[in-house]
Amino acid sequence: MNSIFHKTKGHFNIHIDTWLNVLEEKAKKQTYGDKQAVYYFSKENKKYYKITQVWEGVETIHAFVDKNTGDIYKPASFSAPYKDARYNLFNEFTELLEECDWAGSYLYKRRG
Repeated sequence: MNSIFHKTKGHFNIHIDTWLNVLEEKAKKQTYGDKQAVYYFSKENKKYYKITQVWEGVETIHAFVDKNTGDIYKPASFSAPYKDARYNLFNEFTELLEECDWAGSYLYKRRG
């Protein structure tokens, strides 16, 4: 993994970095085999960590993580998340790692 893409701060660091590594490993298996075509990085802003996906040089927003609660949101736009949280970085971490995929389909509203 390219560690330059995994710079986060505070107590979210390990969880976010692990999540991004799992996303990259799954992307590698589903896109171009051993060639690394998809990368992820996080950027901290006032309220959220913005999780960005870089695929063949094009940046898109993969998710937002609330800095206070650890709630994970699907992006509504480049700068804002949808209202309803999809996962929690701490309370549902194992489930998040099992269900996540490089394309973000796991972030669509869950039934339950």
